[in-house]
Amino acid sequence: MVCIQINSSLLTQAHSPMINEAPPRSLTAFRFLICIFAAGLPLTAVAQQGAPKESVKPFDTAVQLESFDQVWNTIKKVHWQPEKVGDSWDEAKANFRPKVESAKSTQEVRVALTDMLNTLDQSHFGIIPKAQYEEANEVKGEGGKGTAGIEIRLIDGELVVTRVFEDLPASKANIQPGWQVKLIGTRTAEEILTGAEKVGEQTVLRLETATGLVCDARTSGEVGEKLALAFVDNDNEVHLEYLELAKAPGKEGRFGNLPPFNVNFEAKLLSDDIGYIAFNSFLGGPQMAQQYADAVSAWQKEDRKGLIIDLRGNRGGLMLLVNAMCGWLTSDRESIGTMTMAGGNFIKMVLNPRRPKFDKPVAVLIDGCSISAAEVMAGGIKDLELGRIFGSKTAGLVLPSTVVRLPNGDGFQYALSSWESASGESIEGIGVIPDDEILLDREMLTNNADPVLSAARKWILEENKN
Repeated sequence: MVCIQINSSLLTQAHSPMINEAPPRSLTAFRFLICIFAAGLPLTAVAQQGAPKESVKPFDTAVQLESFDQVWNTIKKVHWQPEKVGDSWDEAKANFRPKVESAKSTQEVRVALTDMLNTLDQSHFGIIPKAQYEEANEVKGEGGKGTAGIEIRLIDGELVVTRVFEDLPASKANIQPGWQVKLIGTRTAEEILTGAEKVGEQTVLRLETATGLVCDARTSGEVGEKLALAFVDNDNEVHLEYLELAKAPGKEGRFGNLPPFNVNFEAKLLSDDIGYIAFNSFLGGPQMAQQYADAVSAWQKEDRKGLIIDLRGNRGGLMLLVNAMCGWLTSDRESIGTMTMAGGNFIKMVLNPRRPKFDKPVAVLIDGCSISAAEVMAGGIKDLELGRIFGSKTAGLVLPSTVVRLPNGDGFQYALSSWESASGESIEGIGVIPDDEILLDREMLTNNADPVLSAARKWILEENKN
């Protein structure tokens, strides 16, 4: 058994993290680490819903079988739980390989592979359609990904607007939090919920998480694309809006074998002298680490009242960014959690503290679409008592993973280890439970556009009085 302690430097000058108390092969382990946390996006089933059409090439059964064998053999080799890759995994091969042999299309192969991966009943295993990569190489609209600038979540069995983002189409159309959603594009709310239920059946996603992700996908598209949305407000008045999708905030980025993604980072000072940071993934690399460091360092020197880190809707990414960000909140070299891999080898993720640390109250905001690295950060802050967590339970999709390309052109995402938070507990399939759970409803959202943010601000101000 090998234990490797990783002590992450802040990456603010793109320095390589230091590796302490490690065996000679620790550098190899570090490169390996960058890879396995590069894919905090266990959303392959969602990605396949409404995926763009891919280029048509002759169907090659031999290539598809080669792809199947790579998937099966990879998991057989790297999975950390022997019971998952024993007789039952051999049976899975016997059951699903014949389906690939008789398949007539790549989609049939994806279904067979997905069904086989689902027998593991764990997150971060899935197939990413080749079209997701091909689409990225095409020139789209007026400059990339477009958005309506709206967040829709499942509340009491209904699709409800939970946030409307400034200076984007939804806010300009005066759409309000608390409105019930009846139509997105050509799909009714009932049809969207049925689709989310199917995603949940195909994956380990909870319905709340699947619904949020499907709605996020359906309110995105090409810049300039027109999107119809119908709502019912709390006075039972119907609103029908046609929004022209605007360029999504942030910049397009690429990492490894992930399809391109949009990274948005925001840092601002709220009116009550509280710093606020929000970002949609941990895939911004050294630039994001620098932006975070600049903001937190400035607010520390200026003696601001506190810090809010908004991880709602954050899809995860690089663990090294989690370590870098959490390092500002502690004076001790504490472990934020442990990865256990095949053969019992494990890696402790040790924070590298910044001095002086940010010594004012820290609040973290989470929801059912806070995923992977976002859950690692929230769970670590909670366990180490570095801050207070507000919102609703996270997705429970925490396993470290990587993405490789298969011979047939599809992407293959697979987990490489378990994850235990600082408390020694696994949050896979469970999620992070907030210290202050705020269960949204339509009336609450009508009276307060962001109750979760308001609760965090109130707590920080009260802490400053003590």
